Amino acid sequence: MDNKDIDKTFSNLLVLTVGSCTCCTKTPVTKFHDAACPYRIAKEAADTIESLQAEVKELREQNARYRKALEELRPLLFGISIPFVDDHDGNPLNKALRILNKQAIGDSHD
Repeated sequence: MDNKDIDKTFSNLLVLTVGSCTCCTKTPVTKFHDAACPYRIAKEAADTIESLQAEVKELREQNARYRKALEELRPLLFGISIPFVDDHDGNPLNKALRILNKQAIGDSHD
């Protein structure tokens, strides 16, 4: 279900609230309506969707902040050059460290 479907469901629930009260309560405050009142059921469902949408928005914003922070930290975490005494001595450990370092900073050429 994508955002369009959720928005449409939310709109449909709000439409259902208009004139749907069967318990003759004369207030839009849901807690005063009967638990089985269609107005209360539709309004509470719409309120739940609205609350979940706000939470999803906040999580997406938080995720974007974390991604930005990670991108800012990436050079510090992975861009540190590993010094080699002799790059061409055939030492497998030096070669492995050089490859890992290049992969970490996004350079896959060796």
